[in-house]
Amino acid sequence: MPDLRWEEVKNFFDADLMGSLPDVWVEGASAGDWQAVFDLVRTSGWSWEYRVGEVITALPTRGADPRC
Repeated sequence: MPDLRWEEVKNFFDADLMGSLPDVWVEGASAGDWQAVFDLVRTSGWSWEYRVGEVITALPTRGADPRC
């Protein structure tokens, strides 16, 4: 989506306005893509919860983690 503009979607990511982000499945995402997401979550100061099934667990340290 090269024409997607942050100004048009930023409210969807405002935790105070929208609550927590929904669960998502990203078809075709690479280990590098997930590494970038994990790094962003760790450095952002955002609160987060990572689940595998119904079990709350630590955020994977590597995007290549088989739990992803």
